[in-house]
Amino acid sequence: MNVLDSSRRRALSMAAASAVWALPLTARARAWPSRTIRFVVPFAPGGSSEIVARSVAAELSKSLGQSMYVDNKPGGAGNVAMGEVARADDQHTLILGYIGTLAVNPFIFDKLPCDPVRDFKPISLLAKVPGLYVVTTVVVLALFWAAAGWLVALQSLHAPRGACVALVLLVFGPVCVHMRFT
Repeated sequence: MNVLDSSRRRALSMAAASAVWALPLTARARAWPSRTIRFVVPFAPGGSSEIVARSVAAELSKSLGQSMYVDNKPGGAGNVAMGEVARADDQHTLILGYIGTLAVNPFIFDKLPCDPVRDFKPISLLAKVPGLYVVTTVVVLALFWAAAGWLVALQSLHAPRGACVALVLLVFGPVCVHMRFT
């Protein structure tokens, strides 16, 4: 019985010590946010990113009980905003990161105001916004008629649809991209 009592006492004392140790961390976690939160968007107002940011800011303001505002900082392919947020040390400045500033810019700019991997930590995926490349009607018609000739020829040979698309891509190369809609 003494062995059981001592191990139980040891477990309880360890639990109490860890609870006391974690108390300052919990108090600090509850204290955030202690003031208004700034949500930076690296684009000009009016786009899909701002719509997402304003929706998130409104809901987070309700959830956190602290006001949150959207600050648009366009320019420099998003590098101006990224650099400013990376230098902010107030713990109340967030940024709406996207593939351009986080993944593309490090490969197209020799010098960046920040390191996207070191200076930022992801919080959540907010939205997926589809993008389209648009061309003039003349280009569409030229591609359509050229592709239609090949497709008619292949369909008459009873080739599978995937083979038709593959041949069109082979003939047109980077001019034509197959987009599957699922």
